[in-house]
Amino acid sequence: MLFVVYPHRWDERDDLLGEYSEKLKYMAEKMPISHHVACKVEIDDSLVLVDATLDLPLQQAGWPVNTAWDGRSDTVLPITPCGKEELFHPSEAPLISARIDAQFMEFYRELNTFLEWIRRI
Repeated sequence: MLFVVYPHRWDERDDLLGEYSEKLKYMAEKMPISHHVACKVEIDDSLVLVDATLDLPLQQAGWPVNTAWDGRSDTVLPITPCGKEELFHPSEAPLISARIDAQFMEFYRELNTFLEWIRRI
């Protein structure tokens, strides 16, 4: 297994933010590049992307959700990468640093509120 990190911008997927909140769209525009962590595992001598980030109820709002997986091909990512993936061996996990500052915390609080709202409708 390897960790894989994808840079992405939240404002590149503002179509997924729906009409829930202009505030959330504005916040996404102001966010710096974020990083999504997933895994790659070896299946049949190939590295396969395995990412189970989003749950089925989010599909109703257009979020990319893995509804069925054949166990051998890549799963879909919940983000659109804006740069090259970086691979890390599990022993290198300490090299994967999370950016946790006030801007990120505020954005992710608002995003999580939105995602919970979708799950209830």
